[in-house]
Amino acid sequence: MRVGMLVTGGTEATGITRALERLFPGHEFPVIYENRRDRRTFHGFTSNRVPPPQARAPTSVESIAKAAVAHLFLNINGDQPPDFLVVLDDLELCNVGNERGVADTFSAAVGAHLDELKTDNSMKFVKRYEDAVRDRLSLHLVKPMIEAWFFADPKALEAAGVPQNAPVVVDQNQDPECFCTTDADYRNATDASCPCLNELPKARRRTQKPKWLGTEFKRETHPKGYLQWLLLAPNKESCTRYHETRDGGRALACLDWSRLSDRPDGHVLFFRSLVADLADALGEAPSTGPVKLKEADVTSLSQRPKDHVIRNL
Repeated sequence: MRVGMLVTGGTEATGITRALERLFPGHEFPVIYENRRDRRTFHGFTSNRVPPPQARAPTSVESIAKAAVAHLFLNINGDQPPDFLVVLDDLELCNVGNERGVADTFSAAVGAHLDELKTDNSMKFVKRYEDAVRDRLSLHLVKPMIEAWFFADPKALEAAGVPQNAPVVVDQNQDPECFCTTDADYRNATDASCPCLNELPKARRRTQKPKWLGTEFKRETHPKGYLQWLLLAPNKESCTRYHETRDGGRALACLDWSRLSDRPDGHVLFFRSLVADLADALGEAPSTGPVKLKEADVTSLSQRPKDHVIRNL
C-alpha cells in the first residue's frame, strides 16, 4: 500500500520515507510536497500557539487541510492518490499542553473545507469526500519535535553529525517526548558563544539565530536547540554545523525504531499512536512488533469519537 506523508519540515521530507519503509517493509511512504518541483514542504501550523477551534484557523492549517483532502482524490503531479494519507507535524514547545486544541483545530479545518465543497457540488460528490477523510486521513503529532526521537538512539545522533564521544547530557530513562537536558554549559550559553551572529545585518541575525538563544521557551526542553549546541560552530552564521534537511534527514532515515518502541509503558505516547494507526491501516504489525502499550488519547485511533471527522480525530 501507499501512505502519503504530508510533512512540514526538511528533516521529515528527507528521512521519513526511508524510515517508515524500514518500519513497515513492503509498503511505500511518499512525501507530499506543497511544490514537488522545488521539494518545498508545507508550512507547519504549530509554530505558534494554536488558537481554539472556534477561533479563526491559521491560514497554514487551512492550506494543509485542503491539500490533504485534494490528494486523497486527485491525480496530482501524475501520482495516483495514496491509499491513506498522514499529516505529520511537530507539536512544538509552544503547544505542549495544547495537544487537544491542535487536533481539534485541524479536524475543524477539514470539516470547514468539506462544508465549502457542499456549496459547489452535489451531496453525493461531497459524501465521497467525507467518507474518504473519515477512513483514509489522519493527523499525528511529534512531541515536542522530531529531534527528540534522535536522543533515544545514539546512532541517530552520530548520523546527525554528533561525535561518538560527545558529552550528551540526557537521561536515557526519561520519556523522549518530555525531553530535558541538564547540560550546564548549554543552559548557561549566551550570545558570546556565537560571536559571528552579532556581525550579521539585523534581518539576517533574526533568521540565523540558533534555537538555544531563544527566550520564548525553557532552553533545556528544546531538543533541536540542544542538537545545534552539540554541533556548535561559533564562526558559522547559524553557530552550528547541524543542517536539518541534510543531517536531520540522515538521522531519521537510519533511526533504530526499537529504541522508541521498547520504551516503558507511558513513554512516547504520540509515537505509539502514529505506529498503531499505520499498523491498522496497512493490516500488519510494524517490524518492531505490535503496539501493545498506552497511546496518546488525543491522536489514538482507538480513542476517536463516534462522530469523527477524519480517521483518528
